[in-house]
Amino acid sequence: MVRHISNTALKRLGVSVSLVCVISMAGLVSIAGAQSPTPNHTFINDSPPTELTGYPGYTVEVADYGCSDGPSISQIETTANHYIGDQEPTWIAITLEWSPGEYVCNTKASVESLISSLISNIDATHPTYAADYWQGIMLDEEPWFVGTAAGQSTSYSNVLSLNTWITSEMLNATGITWWSNEIANAGGWWSQPEFDNLLTNSFPAPQVYNSVMAGYVAAAASSENLVTWNPNEAAPYNSESFVLGDVSGAPYSAYNSNGALCYWENEFS
Repeated sequence: MVRHISNTALKRLGVSVSLVCVISMAGLVSIAGAQSPTPNHTFINDSPPTELTGYPGYTVEVADYGCSDGPSISQIETTANHYIGDQEPTWIAITLEWSPGEYVCNTKASVESLISSLISNIDATHPTYAADYWQGIMLDEEPWFVGTAAGQSTSYSNVLSLNTWITSEMLNATGITWWSNEIANAGGWWSQPEFDNLLTNSFPAPQVYNSVMAGYVAAAASSENLVTWNPNEAAPYNSESFVLGDVSGAPYSAYNSNGALCYWENEFS
C-alpha cells in the first residue's frame, strides 16, 4: 500500500530540508540488518481516551471498547481530535475483542460502526489537520482476543473480512489517513500465510516481543514496518535498540508537528 500525501504535506516537503526531526528516542545507533534509516521518533502507544498530555506522537489506545469499563465513542473522538488539533501525528488503536476469544467486549459490527463514526467526526472537526496528522486506524489483531488461540474456534476469516472492509472504508478518509495492523503472534497461532494475509493493504505495525514474533515478521518481509516494542517484555526484547535491530525494512515515516519528516517506532508502555 502506497500512502497518498495531501497537497499541504507536499508543500511542506519542499521546505523540510531546513527542518529538524528532533530525536525523541534515547541511545539508538545504526545496526547492521536493522531498519534503515534508523527510527528517530516514537509513537507512545499508551494514551487512554481520557488522557490529554502532550507528546510528539500518540497512539490513542482503545482497549475494552464495548465493555462496561471501556471508553465511549465521544471520549475516543475528543482525545483524538485534541492531538490532531495540536498537529501531532496520531493513530487510534482498536483492540479486537471478539467471542470466542479470551477477552470479549466488542464485535465485528461494533468495530466497523466505531471506525465509520471516527472517520466522519475527525474529518469534520479538523478538515485540514486530519489530512496531514491523522495517521488512521490501528487494529490490534491478537489471536487470543479473537478466538484463534489453542483450543478455541478460529475466527481468522472474520478478521480477514474486517480487513477487507476497512481497506474500502478508509478511502472515505482524507489525506494520508489509512489503516495499520498492530498484529501479534506470540504463540504462533496464526499460520504464516494467515499472518501475511492479515497484513495485506495495511501499514504493518507488528508487535515484536520475542523471537517467535520476530520470525513471523521476518518471513512476512514487509518493505515498511512501524515496529511495536514493549519495555516490559523479557530481555532482550525489552530493549528498544535490540528490537529495532531485529527487524529489517524501512521504518514508518510521517511529519511531526514542526513539519519535519521523521521516522517512527511504536512503544507500548
